[in-house]
Amino acid sequence: MQKELFTDFCIRFWQDNLAYSQTTLAYRRDKIKCIELYAVPYFKSIYIEEITPKHITGFIMYLSRRQTAQYSQAEQQGIRYQKNHFLSRGSIRIIRTAVSQPLFYALKHKLNTHAGAWKLACRVQRQGEREYYYDGMVAPRDIFTIEELDALTASDWHNERAYMMFLVARYTGMRCGELRALRIQDIHAEYIQIHHAYNSIDGLKCTKNGSRRRFPIFAQLYRALREYLATLPESLTYSGECYVFPSFIKRGTPVGAYLS
Repeated sequence: MQKELFTDFCIRFWQDNLAYSQTTLAYRRDKIKCIELYAVPYFKSIYIEEITPKHITGFIMYLSRRQTAQYSQAEQQGIRYQKNHFLSRGSIRIIRTAVSQPLFYALKHKLNTHAGAWKLACRVQRQGEREYYYDGMVAPRDIFTIEELDALTASDWHNERAYMMFLVARYTGMRCGELRALRIQDIHAEYIQIHHAYNSIDGLKCTKNGSRRRFPIFAQLYRALREYLATLPESLTYSGECYVFPSFIKRGTPVGAYLS
């Protein structure tokens, strides 16, 4: 049997969806990108059967010292960068998943027979119950405060579609993909029915956790949504199957990542 590099196996795992999971094509492509950007430079020519827990622990530590692309670009341009200099814990978790899922598959199918504390090696360490940021991180993840959300709600927006997406997201907690997938028939006087999510690669798909849910809304939000829909061209609202936040450029699709 011909030897296979660990990173080649990881890419093949995601390309061929070896685990036969419900992951989307967009999700798997994101994991392949993580492998190419972060795992390939680190693991280089190590074969799948040679990987040990020590390699994985070293990789996690390597990620904790890895500068973000934005910081590196700002440094090259001589611009002061005031956010996190290094990858966040959330980003490290995503990259770790790109490596750990193929690894556990390989262990299960005896492609690697090294004994050891694999799950412990793959863990992103915490310090007690406190939020912990790796050295070099100068700010936590940006999350709006209530005061900032109130200010945004009361502001003048020049894009009614963007404003309505913001309002619905604020008062329902819907994810971006769920907002894009929202259709007119999902809007009811007392609730919003969340059936799908949407991305530009897979199109309509299941929600992130695979479940459907009904989210209650208040009367003012329902009225605002109906008033907003009334401002859209009839060609975009002729049936309940039409998207609440449609693209104005590509007919029959929802708004894109850049509000097109």
